[in-house]
Amino acid sequence: QPQQQVPQGQPVPQGQPMQQQQRPAGNAPVPPMYAQNFLKALEDEYVKGVDQESWQKHDGYISADGDLLSEVMTVQEAKRRANELQGCLGFTLNARNPDGPVEIFFKSKWDIAADPAWTSYRPVQACGPCSTFWVSAPQDVANKLKPYEARVKNAANKQAEINRIKAEWGSTPVAPSAALASALLPAPP
Repeated sequence: QPQQQVPQGQPVPQGQPMQQQQRPAGNAPVPPMYAQNFLKALEDEYVKGVDQESWQKHDGYISADGDLLSEVMTVQEAKRRANELQGCLGFTLNARNPDGPVEIFFKSKWDIAADPAWTSYRPVQACGPCSTFWVSAPQDVANKLKPYEARVKNAANKQAEINRIKAEWGSTPVAPSAALASALLPAPP
């Protein structure tokens, strides 16, 4: 009997339900809540788009490592520089509301350590819905769903690709069905 492949290359005999053929890789189930939030994040980020000039301000600092550059400048200058700096996910400074130039640390990672003396900024594009989803999702869930984001990211028609994923899973992002939960469960042994 001919074999069909799931996206990660695991063979599934022909005649298996579609949701098992399109099941994300791995053995642990993905809770439907994450699948639902993931589909919404895909639409928000890749179909609706994000204003690239917006910034989020956070109390605290971006932790050690991931340093791209350190320069003395104003926060407005740092926002422009961060937009030009490849791989920059944000910047941090040891000040609350500086009036003039301060030392700015540009980072290739994003996390926040609480410290009332520090302030950090990240561009909205770096913290779009999918990026926010990846930060909040457990690693095993993220590993299972990353291939689906890649499909949408590389598709010419993003909404059509999201719709294909929904059809494969048998669900919408608003009301996950039993088919979606089944699609995200591991294949029987």
